[in-house]
Amino acid sequence: MSTASGLPSESTKAEWEAKLVGKKLVDEGTASARSTGGGDVYPRDQLPKPSRVCKPGGLFTMDYNTERLNVHVDNDDVVTHVTLG
Repeated sequence: MSTASGLPSESTKAEWEAKLVGKKLVDEGTASARSTGGGDVYPRDQLPKPSRVCKPGGLFTMDYNTERLNVHVDNDDVVTHVTLG
């Protein structure tokens, strides 16, 4: 997920955004995660490490981790956008 300098690249962010935006995050083992049809879900356990899911109104630390992917979701766990840090 990082460039040669050790910092995440904007192209990596764009790749994850293209992969996730509009998809619902689901827990491993749920019927939705096992479903192969539709392609409108993404299993949480397949997110890169480190990452975190940021829900509206949720609390999370403001520390900046150059390796972390922040996945922003709406109230229905549908990904709206991603950020790095």
